[in-house]
Amino acid sequence: MFPLFLDGIFELFNDFNLILKLFVLMSIYSFAKNHLGNNFLAIIIVGAFAFFIFFSGLWPILGGIYLLYMLLTFGIAGIMIDYFFVGGGQTAGGGDESPVSSGADVAKRMASQRARQGPAQKRVFGGR
Repeated sequence: MFPLFLDGIFELFNDFNLILKLFVLMSIYSFAKNHLGNNFLAIIIVGAFAFFIFFSGLWPILGGIYLLYMLLTFGIAGIMIDYFFVGGGQTAGGGDESPVSSGADVAKRMASQRARQGPAQKRVFGGR
């Protein structure tokens, strides 16, 4: 029973490895197509990377490094987004507030802009 359980875990790991390989291949294809176009050089580069990804013995090492790099990148980017945009970059002393603190703030600014518009602009832009 226990060896069957381990076999299932290793099969799951192999499936995740295949998904990671396909993701990396699609990323390389997208990069080559956006930066090189649909010419012969882009096809050669994608083919070389596809061969390396699927048939090279170095993939277990470099795939793990790539996965750690992506996790660190997304993690650090998420922390920076939380700090600067969601939290508004507030420090212990108060600091600046968020650019848009709530929906009420946006509604108040829109109402003040409508009040400043003339009657002709209100009719043109659908104001009442």
